[in-house]
Amino acid sequence: MNALVTLVVMVLLQQAPARDRAVAPTAMASGTASVSGVVLTEGEDPQPVRQATVALSTGIVSLPRLTVTDEEGRFRFGDLPDGSYRIVAQKPAWVPVASGVRAGGGMAGLARIAGKGVPVAVAAGAALEGITLRLQRGAVISGVVRMPGGREAAGMTVQALQTARVDGARVASMIAQPGTTDDQGRYRIYGLEPGEYVVQVRAALGPFGTQEVRQVLPSEVAWAEGVLAQAQAARAPGVLAGALPAAPDPGPTVAYATTYFPGTSYLSDAMGIVLRAGDQRVDVDVELRQVPTATVSGIVTSVNGQPAASALVSLALPASAGQENLFEQLVGAAQTTTRADGTFVLTGVQPGAYVLNVRAAPPAAPGARQAAGPESMMAGMMAGLAGGMMAGIGGTLSLWAREPLQVDGLPIGPLGLQLRDGLSVSGSVVLEGEGAPALDAVRLTLSEPQVNTGLPDIAMLRMNPSVGQTAADGTFAINGVVPSRYRLSVMMPGLRLSATEPGEGWMIKSARLGDRDLADDGVDLNAGGSLSGLVVTLTNRPSELTGRVLDAASQPFSAFPLVVFSADRAHWGVGSRRVHTVQPATDGSYVVAGLPAGTYYLAAVTNIDPRELASGAFLESLISSALSVTLSDGERKTQDVRLAGG
Repeated sequence: MNALVTLVVMVLLQQAPARDRAVAPTAMASGTASVSGVVLTEGEDPQPVRQATVALSTGIVSLPRLTVTDEEGRFRFGDLPDGSYRIVAQKPAWVPVASGVRAGGGMAGLARIAGKGVPVAVAAGAALEGITLRLQRGAVISGVVRMPGGREAAGMTVQALQTARVDGARVASMIAQPGTTDDQGRYRIYGLEPGEYVVQVRAALGPFGTQEVRQVLPSEVAWAEGVLAQAQAARAPGVLAGALPAAPDPGPTVAYATTYFPGTSYLSDAMGIVLRAGDQRVDVDVELRQVPTATVSGIVTSVNGQPAASALVSLALPASAGQENLFEQLVGAAQTTTRADGTFVLTGVQPGAYVLNVRAAPPAAPGARQAAGPESMMAGMMAGLAGGMMAGIGGTLSLWAREPLQVDGLPIGPLGLQLRDGLSVSGSVVLEGEGAPALDAVRLTLSEPQVNTGLPDIAMLRMNPSVGQTAADGTFAINGVVPSRYRLSVMMPGLRLSATEPGEGWMIKSARLGDRDLADDGVDLNAGGSLSGLVVTLTNRPSELTGRVLDAASQPFSAFPLVVFSADRAHWGVGSRRVHTVQPATDGSYVVAGLPAGTYYLAAVTNIDPRELASGAFLESLISSALSVTLSDGERKTQDVRLAGG
């Protein structure tokens, strides 16, 4: 699993209070149906795959059932309730494959294992047999990573990132196969599915948590040699020791930049490696690049003009930075806390455009105990990473400062940053439907838009979340919000986590501010003023568009995913709730829930990269062959999609 995803999952499971675990995985219910099949090798002479792990899952957060194939490659799941299931088979060094997906069908890494593929529809009491999953040998990329000058580099993180083209630009998947170089700088990444990859190398941190090293200049070497010669001469009889020469200025500090094969810092310039099933590329050697580093220093004062101690200072890449450094975009490039006198120093900062963010708690009242020390700051930061699952930094770190920076290897500072009061977003929550939970169980989250990674749009993977809890009377206030543009999301018991999975649950119906729906438009605080009077309506009776995909002979067809998107181009974009892709089940059935009233297009496509949903050009290309359907508010409509041709 990717290190970033692992970190987020660990934070989610270990840090969240028990009362907030509304989406904890649940055990699958029992029933009377069964599913069985066989795992075979891909090719002209398929053979049984023994000891392959097969996972069966339904929904988003249910615990999968696991089994292992026998000597004949067979597997079986019994006591299943009726419903739709996804089945994934995997074995080390082989490419995992999901039900209904050809081996190597372009579903990489975690996204595939998390349950993509064609859902298998099973009726109560039915025994569905004959499911065949075909595994193929994964490809291999290996090579040697070297330091500048040729010395082997041990302990470096190497990833093979599968690439695709979106709007003509190369994008890389966040889900990448990791590897680490050994003591001779060698790495080997295996189990890769067919496709094009780029190899990325990230330098390991040093013993003190930094990549930064200082270059030794020839002038420093000459000075040291002179000092040594003078010391040796001073020991000779009758020679008086003279004053030591002044030391020269130290050499610059450098760090090892993230490097792509064959030796560039830019994803767009990386060499693509095309792999077929079972290929082995053993010559993918990478030499790390050194870049100059700089310090960023300054002093932070509070709203009262006094030094702000223990303020959280972080350096982040702007969302416009693209995919060159996705890890830094999501978790930050550097961070520290201010000293008692309000000063701070960030070291080892590599060249680039950044945003310097400062968050702090209000000054303590006279005589009050100051509770916002570094430990609580770290807890707030970790809580903020988990977004709507727990109280984030917005609840206590309500003061802020922000400064754009361009770093070019020279020291920056000392900067003077004065904290400001955070903004607030307030209003009320309305629950429409039966069996509503208590209003004070609802939490609202404001988070800056997610980078278009193709991963599910989960609040805890977005940047800078601010969280507010609803009171018993339905009112809420999200305080300490930094001016920016945000998306609104919700966490609560019984939340429906997916619009394209069958089931029930609560969803955002609207977020009205006057005649505007901010669930579509976003919450824009860039003008610098707080917002009040927002009415957030949640419903467990959302609109639903359901139906079946049929071929020309009126038989269920599940090979092609459907794209459902608004006819209003103003509602296209990253994370739009009016743009979805859904994979029909084996009986051709599909569901898309929570679509606001409006006209939508339905189009079947042979294959899709999730990031293409944010591409206006891609959606535009589908309109000519799409079916149009209109939904009214809360309507549940059935619309079959009949495919022309064979």
